[in-house]
Amino acid sequence: MGSFWPLFVGMLLSVSAFAVEQANFTFQGQPHEHVTLERMLVETRTRTEMRDSTCSRQIPYQDEECGYETRYRQECSWIPPRQECGRRDERRCRTVTRYRQECSQGPGQTRCQDFPGGERCTTRNGQRICEPAPPQRRCETIPGERICRQVPYQDQECTTESIPWCYQVPGENQCRQVPYQEWECRTVTRYRTETYACQRPVEIPYNVNVKVAGQLDVQFLNPNFAQEVGFLATLTAQKTIDLVANVSEGILVGTRRAAPVVNRQGEEVTVAQRIDVLLTNGTELQGQVAQNVTDAVLDFTAKKLSFTVKGLVEAQDRIELVIEGRRRGVINTIVGRASVKGTVSELNAITTSVGENLTAVQVDLANVDTAALNDKKTFLMKLKHVKALSDNFSWVGTVPTLSSDKEASVEAVR
Repeated sequence: MGSFWPLFVGMLLSVSAFAVEQANFTFQGQPHEHVTLERMLVETRTRTEMRDSTCSRQIPYQDEECGYETRYRQECSWIPPRQECGRRDERRCRTVTRYRQECSQGPGQTRCQDFPGGERCTTRNGQRICEPAPPQRRCETIPGERICRQVPYQDQECTTESIPWCYQVPGENQCRQVPYQEWECRTVTRYRTETYACQRPVEIPYNVNVKVAGQLDVQFLNPNFAQEVGFLATLTAQKTIDLVANVSEGILVGTRRAAPVVNRQGEEVTVAQRIDVLLTNGTELQGQVAQNVTDAVLDFTAKKLSFTVKGLVEAQDRIELVIEGRRRGVINTIVGRASVKGTVSELNAITTSVGENLTAVQVDLANVDTAALNDKKTFLMKLKHVKALSDNFSWVGTVPTLSSDKEASVEAVR
């Protein structure tokens, strides 16, 4: 028995010495890589043991409790009938005869006066000739006399008067609750604490050597990537598998982890982890940004804008569109604009691959105000494309500037 423990410790040291907690590998165009890892861990566990202890319990017993308690009795008294009097204001009205003055204009008279005609002179052929003028009559109207009279009418005249009043209050029996003290005893249940010998469960910690085996399956989503990339896989003390890329200048590595599968059998734990890897570089990403725009069509009836981009337009990319419409006026050119911006998915835009690095895009303009474009004749589209990395990957590496601004003429369909 004395020689067993050195042998056992030696076996543990031997296993730990050969356990592979980390492994390096290099991507060289392979579609997948499988890595086996292993490490020994010390886990602290607990086991339940029953230990002697002292417990307590509540023992009920009966006791007598006495004291004064407040009670109530009803006392009533007869209130005889009575008369209550006072004064109140009362509004009283009566009909009275009043007078108002009514006036009218009497008939007018016309007075005329005749005036003699005199002479009326004119000059004819250098001679002054005078002739008698006919008499003239001038008339004026004299207004009639204003006649007024007093006309009677009926009206209400009201006053507030204070008048006495009395009413008979019937007799009644008035009752009230009167408190009083009364000594009373009653039996109540009380409790006392009693101790007794018992056993309680106790959690006892102990250490266990656990063998953890890691199975890492790496899937390279684009094995045609031309550059080599180094990776380091690590089986951690938290029983997880980490994958770190050794990224050189200009390379970006995206990783997407699946949910790990953990199996435990006694002192052996197996962790299976799948990680998808996407490799790219700045030159490749910049080649996916819009290079030029062709085949732009503005359909006014369907409220759609369609165009083709040389580049890769994806759901997480941001686009900003400005449509300019022009019409020649009497003095100058009249310009109208409509704009829309957001991610491709936010704009409900439809993207279709129509060739190598060619994307057809259709943007719905149903919620865009295009009134300023309705009477325009020629149209120009300005596109800003901002390329985004796949948001369901974790990326390492320096991300270059991934945006471009392009213009294209637009054909209108009405």
